Amino acid sequence: MITRSLPAILVMSLFLACAWIFMAPSRSQAATTAITTYDVEMGVMREGLVLVKETITLHVADASPTEMPRAFSLEQEAPPTFAVNIQTVRLDGIDAPFTAPSEENKYTLTVPVNDRLISGEHTLYLEYSISDLIAYGPESDGFAWNVTGDAWFMPILQAKAVILLPGAADIIDQNASTGRWDNPSKRFFLGSTQEGRPIFETSSPLLPGERLFIELTWPKGVVEQGGGPSLLLGAGMALAAALLSALLILVHRRRNRGSETG
Repeated sequence: MITRSLPAILVMSLFLACAWIFMAPSRSQAATTAITTYDVEMGVMREGLVLVKETITLHVADASPTEMPRAFSLEQEAPPTFAVNIQTVRLDGIDAPFTAPSEENKYTLTVPVNDRLISGEHTLYLEYSISDLIAYGPESDGFAWNVTGDAWFMPILQAKAVILLPGAADIIDQNASTGRWDNPSKRFFLGSTQEGRPIFETSSPLLPGERLFIELTWPKGVVEQGGGPSLLLGAGMALAAALLSALLILVHRRRNRGSETG
């Protein structure tokens, strides 16, 4: 017969109680479908185009979703002035079908998943470009963007956006908000990478319908406005070609007139 002393039993009981407490969050998370990490990289090109990569990891519980909606919008009351061009949609490394209709004030990318999301961990990867997003001012330029969208029916436990600007551009101002459009909050951190790139990161989970919204401003000249020198060079070359063509036609006509007179 094996006997244990009272202190040993108390120690074992305390250990089991602590293990149960620390395992509780993971058990709760495992029972809930949620986006565990939402990582976004936004690269601002010198010509004004914005290239975006999104890596979305999610945990699927027993109740599997039938579709994944990603809404692109700025303000609910304002129609979009930008255009989104979806280039890549992959689910667990495999190209996935999608629809991206535009509405009055947003674009919504919908990925039908049906039976592809069994219980467990999955990764949704998106690549797209945004044109006409940057707002140009007299002394500074910048943009505002809804990083996560607000159409997800599941919570987002952690979201992060890293911004890549041309060269070593200084940041004049950066800000963000979380929560719903009509009830914004300040549950986020602002920081930078070792290379000095701005980082926006949530400090607590986003509930369904909530989003991470960011704003960024940099000095004038970092990004070319309206196509910049390349567009002016192309227009100048086209004008020079037109003038040369007109000059050749004029010379040709004068030669013909001279030959007829002679």
